[in-house]
Amino acid sequence: MTTINPATDYAQVLAAGLGYDYIFAADKIRLELEDNLDALALGVVELYGDVAGTGSDTIRVTRAGNLGFGRRMTALGSETSRITPSTFDVGYHEVTVGLYGLAYEETYQHQVLTRERGLTLEELQTFVPQNWLATFRYQLCQTGSGFTTIIGSDSTAWSVDDELDLVAHFEETLGASGLITCVRAAPVVSQLRDSVRAESAFKFAMDFKETQKFRGMSDLGDLGMGLGIRTVKTGDIVQSGGGYQNFAMMPGAIGWAKASTGNIRPVNTEGAMYMPDFGLFISQSGEDDEHIKRFNALTWFGMVESNSALVPRARAKALV
Repeated sequence: MTTINPATDYAQVLAAGLGYDYIFAADKIRLELEDNLDALALGVVELYGDVAGTGSDTIRVTRAGNLGFGRRMTALGSETSRITPSTFDVGYHEVTVGLYGLAYEETYQHQVLTRERGLTLEELQTFVPQNWLATFRYQLCQTGSGFTTIIGSDSTAWSVDDELDLVAHFEETLGASGLITCVRAAPVVSQLRDSVRAESAFKFAMDFKETQKFRGMSDLGDLGMGLGIRTVKTGDIVQSGGGYQNFAMMPGAIGWAKASTGNIRPVNTEGAMYMPDFGLFISQSGEDDEHIKRFNALTWFGMVESNSALVPRARAKALV
């Protein structure tokens, strides 16, 4: 028993165990800041095909060269000269579909007692498409980190000069066409902006405003520089050798393949969800003797760098 002395105040009531240290707000649970780049929506990764029902988990993409614009006709010595048959080149690259999974589970007691309805199994399941897109983005960055044409250095910050070298690489690749998309770590965007401040070509107030203003979204456009490079930023850029392994490419430099999931016949059909466009399948299961319910999300897809003879690309190294 606690004696409450006049005047009755909050501190005494709390000490007596009749109050709460805190209560929870009544609105929906709020998500923390996170990397929200949708790499699929960028339109730079080409879908090669669907391996479902083919008997193989690998797609082979063929190519041919020294044809059309790549082969000139030969001048003949006379009107009766025999034309020597020409050669042409063929090749291929392959993408293999892999398997990825994600699961969450909750106890029956949690279902009974929880006050956070935003953290129930059903609510967590609604995030699976975003989980898939995060996996796709990560695989894109892993693939881009393997580009062998190198611009910039792990030991120096990215600069306007490096940006111009990047433009020159694509400009000097005959046949290159399309928007250049550069996928960068956020600190590299800051490195480029710092370099712009010292660049004599950007010394007027309007230039400063366009190149330095805050752009909070993942797709930053051309950063106001007008060089024809679209910048997108993500935290999934690979760090290696003391530097960020950023990368730039035109559409089609990376391709992916999937396995549609329509043929899956789950043990428990209740709550099963099919997303064949993503190669994604979600099922529910439970362990009554352990008082647990769970869902499993499975996806089948793969990603690969296309042959460099088809679409130009470059790795844009910058100091961490």
